[in-house]
Amino acid sequence: MAVLKNQGKGRFHGRQEALWTSTSNDDYTSHWIPYLRWGEDHRPPPYHPWRLEVSPTVRVYEIHGPEAWHTLCLASPLYAPDGAVMPNWEAVAHIWDGVHLSVGWLLTTEGIRWSTPEGWTHLSGWTLESTVWLRWVFDHMERLPPVTTS
Repeated sequence: MAVLKNQGKGRFHGRQEALWTSTSNDDYTSHWIPYLRWGEDHRPPPYHPWRLEVSPTVRVYEIHGPEAWHTLCLASPLYAPDGAVMPNWEAVAHIWDGVHLSVGWLLTTEGIRWSTPEGWTHLSGWTLESTVWLRWVFDHMERLPPVTTS
């Protein structure tokens, strides 16, 4: 399922907008359905999911734990006033098409402060397994039936 989502004041930490998707399987369309229904971005149904076919040449940075997030942040750093290091998404987009946070990340990284001599990172609010796409990398789109309940 795809969700076009603006972060904050119309920007995703330096990106104008980002496309968010989650991995689907045969039993469940998307983790975005319950999030949209009951999460902080609460929106009532109907939901209009899409199946997107990702290009085989796509470059996705995988995050399975706090060290991987820290590495991404330090590779293209943007320093916050409090000293935290976060990704400079414009620079990240020159290397990667998307960034995927796995379920394992949610279990091991949410709320963890990771520090090295180069700086500290902390990620919160990336509420579910998902990929943020920094550019369009889809070869095929298929509109799925609307979801009227979750």
